[in-house]
Amino acid sequence: DQLCSVLSSTGYTVLTAHSTEEALWHFKYAAPDCALIDAVSSGFEGFELGRHIRSMPGCDHIPIIFMIERANEKQILRCYENGGTDYVGKPPLILEVLARTTTQLERAKMAQESVQFGEQPCCAVSENQESDTN
Repeated sequence: DQLCSVLSSTGYTVLTAHSTEEALWHFKYAAPDCALIDAVSSGFEGFELGRHIRSMPGCDHIPIIFMIERANEKQILRCYENGGTDYVGKPPLILEVLARTTTQLERAKMAQESVQFGEQPCCAVSENQESDTN
């Protein structure tokens, strides 16, 4: 399909799976760097697949990007609750998928490098200092 063609033409090796078993086989033997998963597709339930990938040894750092049809709060939360690091709408916007895939791979690489150097995870929070109860 077009998404696979664009990802391939930009230098990514694309592995496709038509079932949960096939996708898990890829993660066990081909060790992909990223997963783009249709949350609900024939042949498998994408959220379940995300949970399986997260539970596999060595896969805790792999970015999982879910494709969801209705980007409402409930579906977005399901993405994150099931191991997702990001999500895109369906049908996917090709350039958005490419940008999010590249960004998530860069973040995963930086996180792996910081773990190798013994750095502690850090989270910066920016808050509005003004109270809304004035």
